[in-house]
Amino acid sequence: MDYFKKEVLKAAEAEIARQELLTDGEIRVAIIGQDKKKDKDKTLYQLALGLFYKLEMQNTIGRSAVLLYIHTVRRQFQIIADEGVHSKVGQSAWDEIANDLKEAFQYGHYQNGLLSSIQKIGSLLATHFPPKSENKNELTNEIFEN
Repeated sequence: MDYFKKEVLKAAEAEIARQELLTDGEIRVAIIGQDKKKDKDKTLYQLALGLFYKLEMQNTIGRSAVLLYIHTVRRQFQIIADEGVHSKVGQSAWDEIANDLKEAFQYGHYQNGLLSSIQKIGSLLATHFPPKSENKNELTNEIFEN
């Protein structure tokens, strides 16, 4: 099933760009379909963390990157926040975003759930990592698809 059509992905990329204007933090979204054979026994957390490092998200200034990892076949998602963000935000904020996203997905509101999650992540980043004068975009806003 195609949960995220191209126009939804483009809207998500545009929302990431809008949110990143308000923060020095970075947001990435990954939409994953099938697991590779070597990944079948890995947990969702292991897969998401592996992609976080593969995308070099740990190299942002201030360790201020967040990955929203959505696995459509497993019908699960994971939020990975780098240590700079997580130490300021705390687990309860991520749990709240995850609960809201889970509820949206349960009702089939994939686009609204995705965009709302990006906005909430952006708001947290803006609070804890306000933009400096340069506000360099360190990571692409493009959705990672596999």
